[in-house]
Amino acid sequence: MSGRTTRLPPARWDPVLHTPQVRRQARLLLCHFRQYPQVLLIASQDIEAFMGEILTGLFDTSGFPARWQCGAWSDELGWLHIGSDLAIWAAYTAIPCVLAFFILRRQDVPFPRILWLFVAFIFACGTTHLISAIIFWQPVYRLDGVVKFLTAVVSWGTVVALVQITPKALHLPGLERVNAQLAHEVAERKRSEELLRVEEERLRLALIAGRMGTWSWEIATNRVTWSAEIESIHGIAAGSFAGTFAAFIAMVHPDDRARMEQIVQRNLEQLSNHHSEYRIITADGRTRWVEARGTLFTDEQGRPQLMSGVSMDVTARKEAEEERERLLDSERYARSEAEKANRLKDEFLSLVSHELRTPLNAMLGYAQLLLMNQRTPQQVTEAATVIERNGRAQVQIIDDLLDMSRVITGKMRLDVQSVDLCDVVRRAIDTITPRAAARGIEVQAVLDPRAGQIAGDASRLEQIFLNLLSNAVKFTPKQGRVQVTLARVNSHVEVQIADTGQGIEGELLPFVFDRFRQGDGSTQRRHGGLGLGLSLVKHLVEMHGGSVRASSDGRGKGSLFTVVLPLQISAPDAGTDRVQPVAAASMLRSHGAPPIADLRVLIVDDEADARGLAARILEQHGVEVHSAATADEALELLRRVRPDVIVSDIGMPGTDGYQLMRMVRALPDEEGGRTPAVAATAFARGEDRTKALLSGYQAHLAKPVDANELVAAVATLAGRTGRGA
Repeated sequence: MSGRTTRLPPARWDPVLHTPQVRRQARLLLCHFRQYPQVLLIASQDIEAFMGEILTGLFDTSGFPARWQCGAWSDELGWLHIGSDLAIWAAYTAIPCVLAFFILRRQDVPFPRILWLFVAFIFACGTTHLISAIIFWQPVYRLDGVVKFLTAVVSWGTVVALVQITPKALHLPGLERVNAQLAHEVAERKRSEELLRVEEERLRLALIAGRMGTWSWEIATNRVTWSAEIESIHGIAAGSFAGTFAAFIAMVHPDDRARMEQIVQRNLEQLSNHHSEYRIITADGRTRWVEARGTLFTDEQGRPQLMSGVSMDVTARKEAEEERERLLDSERYARSEAEKANRLKDEFLSLVSHELRTPLNAMLGYAQLLLMNQRTPQQVTEAATVIERNGRAQVQIIDDLLDMSRVITGKMRLDVQSVDLCDVVRRAIDTITPRAAARGIEVQAVLDPRAGQIAGDASRLEQIFLNLLSNAVKFTPKQGRVQVTLARVNSHVEVQIADTGQGIEGELLPFVFDRFRQGDGSTQRRHGGLGLGLSLVKHLVEMHGGSVRASSDGRGKGSLFTVVLPLQISAPDAGTDRVQPVAAASMLRSHGAPPIADLRVLIVDDEADARGLAARILEQHGVEVHSAATADEALELLRRVRPDVIVSDIGMPGTDGYQLMRMVRALPDEEGGRTPAVAATAFARGEDRTKALLSGYQAHLAKPVDANELVAAVATLAGRTGRGA
């Protein structure tokens, strides 16, 4: 049955209302409603009777004799009690009345609640005395008891309130303190009045110092009178002013004369007071600003007769206003630049998130694919290739960010050596050629091997040209061409990288080397990247004492980047913090892996995954690997196993890699104190490398470690590089 109620049409209610059951229920309800007034009447009568009994009981004197009839009361003694009680009652009634009047009139009385309690307490006490006098004739002892009980309640309530406010009352200032404070305020007011008088005097002197002067112009006679102050403002001797309106206009700046004549003419026509700011040319040729205010006086017929007023030198104010406008313009420009930089930063952060997540997506996806049971060797190879490619892309992004951070903070350092720039450019071309060939882009090189040596950091120089070549390949369509030329121009080496790509728009060209700047920063852009590459190129080139510039004839017409580097004048200082690098991975690929199958290597890393990866790489070459997660474990294995090479992390809890290596080097030779070691760490800055070498490591590898570089480092430190297979 549905819980919803069905309403009947009005015409269908009549049969229902006339059923016997409905009529019976209606009669019962009517009987109940008729009984309600009777019930209410009975209840009110009961309440009235109860209240009457209470009042009657209070004033009931039965069973108690009047006080005159109790004991041996003499008239004198009885009336003494009666008179005293009545006098006390009168006083106890007057006192609370006065207190109540005082409280109501003075709203700032402290602790008003306790005063009202005193009003009630005193009034109740007076009432007990009044009843005591009445009892001599009417023995209302019951009423007396109730009043005394109420008096006791009010009395104890007052006691409790007094206990609560006593600590607060003790902190109220005394009369002497209030008087002292009042005297202090009076003295302060007098001092303020004195300061006001001094300030008024200063204002009067300031008006004098402001070089304000008075003037008047008799319009009918065209006579102008100046005070000595106005003549001083205009740079003329006192009394030397010619005294005519024309003489005044002649001193006004030529650019303001017509405007001043119009203002004065309008004052005369409209019968209005004068106000103007204008420039004057002083007698010594200086330009000054003057503000003039004057009142126009008329005769009985309303015709202008006299204009009189004051003028003051406002040059300082005008200069301040002009300076303020310049500052406001500068502030508006700075704010605009800050908003632009903030917008570029937001776009860059969004771009960083995209560029970091894109390779992560491929890496995680293919890693999950490798974890699946059903996979072919081809799929495994493809997945590993994609993971490696995207991992290297992410490493490049992180390296760019770290390099830019070093540039911004001024911590970028160069390992300056004598460098053959031709070899550096050729290595960059060799690196980019496979990528270009995959897109059908031809890379042409015209390099002059006799261009000469330069002083620079070979790795940073290679980074410069690799960035420029990567950009050229990225923005050149398929079947395009990239041309690299290197030649000596006077005392410099000039490297030009030209492409047949999409070119650079004219409005973007001046900002192409700015940080975070990209030709297309939208979500529909076709090419990835952070917009840091060219900015890094510019900073690195300038750190080498050179310059870089970009040119393009417009969109679709290719671009040309020119790097100019100074030739080496003398051999650079080799420095004390450089060590010979370990065998390069490229050499390992070209000559094959060195024989390290019988070596013992100790791997120290607190990360289990990192230990496992390094162990797997070396074990594939037949190396006997021993692993330790802490420095203590490493020292124990060092004494027990006596490894040929140590591969250690730097950032480890407790004892880090620096401390570990210092502890190793402190051991005797027979306990492994001279065991060669390579630092494989995520601390990849140049200063980190130097710190590792100074701590006792012979080589430094930055994580993520390339497998070939790790094998080459172990081979180099073990002295196996000369026996390649």
